[in-house]
Amino acid sequence: MDKNIPDDKNISIVDSINGSTKIVGVFGFPVSHTMSPLLQNTMSKHFNENIVYVPFEVDPDKLEDAVKGIKALGAMGFNVTIPHKESIKRHLNWISPEVVAAGSVNTVKIVDGMLKGYSTDGRGFTESLYMETGLRAQDKTICVFGAGGSTRSIVYQCAIEGANEICIINRTLEKAESIAQKISTISDCLCIALPANSDDAKTFIEKSDIIINTSAMGMKPYEDLSPLSNDIKLSEEQIVYDIVYTPRKTNLIKQAELAGCMAINGMGMLFMQGVFSYEIWTGLFPDKDSLNKYYKWFCHID
Repeated sequence: MDKNIPDDKNISIVDSINGSTKIVGVFGFPVSHTMSPLLQNTMSKHFNENIVYVPFEVDPDKLEDAVKGIKALGAMGFNVTIPHKESIKRHLNWISPEVVAAGSVNTVKIVDGMLKGYSTDGRGFTESLYMETGLRAQDKTICVFGAGGSTRSIVYQCAIEGANEICIINRTLEKAESIAQKISTISDCLCIALPANSDDAKTFIEKSDIIINTSAMGMKPYEDLSPLSNDIKLSEEQIVYDIVYTPRKTNLIKQAELAGCMAINGMGMLFMQGVFSYEIWTGLFPDKDSLNKYYKWFCHID
C-alpha cells in the first residue's frame, strides 16, 4: 500500500501553510526514520486544522536550547522520542500522573508558556493490543524485554489496567528491578525482574500470555538480534508484540510466526500513541469509524 491517506483530497500540507499555521513537532536523535509527521499531518487534514507537524533532530547536548527555541516560536507542543524521553523532564513545569509513575515523557503541551509533560506510550500500546486482538491486559501474565522509557510506560499501563503478573527481563538487572519495584508499590500487579538468559526468565517467557519487546533488539544497528533465544518454546496461544516498527518483520516477529503465535509489530502502537498526543494538543479525537479506517491504513503502509 502507498502512503496516500484514505479519502485523500490531493492537497499537500505545504499548500495549506500560511501566516496562521500552528506548529507541533518531534524531538529525537536521529529522526530521519520517523513516520510521525505522516500520521500527525494526516490528523490535521482529517480535522481541517491549520497545524503542521515537523521533525526536529536535537542533539542531546542541545535539548535545553531546542526547548527554549520551540517555546519562543509559539508552538503548541511536541513529541519526544529517543534519547530524550527521560532527560526532557527537567525542562518541564508540570508532569502528568503517568509520567510521575513511569518516569518517561513522549508528549509536551505548551500552554501560556508552561510546558506540560505526558506519556501516551502506555495507552498507545494497550489500545493497539485491543485493536489487533480484542484483548486487554487485565488478568494477563506478561513478559517484557527491555528497561527503557517505553518499557516504563507500557508496564505501568498494563499494571493499572489489571495485569495479573509482569516480568521485566533485561541484561542490566538493576534497571529492570528499579521499574518492577516502583510498579509494585503503585498497583496490585505482581511485578518482578529477571536477568536475560536465565532459567527463571525462560520459564516465565514460556508461561506468558503476552510477550513484549521494548528493547532496541531488531532495529538498527541490531537488526540481526532478537531478545528471544532459540531454545525457548513458544505456543500458538501466546501473543508476541514487538514495538519496533522498522523493519516491520524483526527476527522476533519471524520467530513468533514460525511458532504459530499472533505476531504484532510496532506500527499500531505508533499510530495510537500519536493519536492520543494529537488529542492532548488539540482536544480532538477521531470517531470510531475514522479511527479504524486510519489505523488499518497506517499499519499497512509499505
